[in-house]
Amino acid sequence: MARIELAIDHPYRGDLRILLRNPSGAEYIIKREHPSHSSPMPSVWRGYLTHAALQPGQWTLVIQDTKNAHTGTLHGFNIYWF
Repeated sequence: MARIELAIDHPYRGDLRILLRNPSGAEYIIKREHPSHSSPMPSVWRGYLTHAALQPGQWTLVIQDTKNAHTGTLHGFNIYWF
């Protein structure tokens, strides 16, 4: 299990889909897009990955803006495995 913390600015949190890709290429969705969520992302957003095991190697954080109408900035992120 892992907790993901993102420091991200974006005006519409519902536009964003966030996932992690493990070293084998499998993708785990952390946050789905929700068009009805029109408020901005909080300054620190937390999500949980409950169904993936820690694997050595390079993990990739993928953030997709599904509307492409606004821009945002990723300031940093952390992954805590437990």
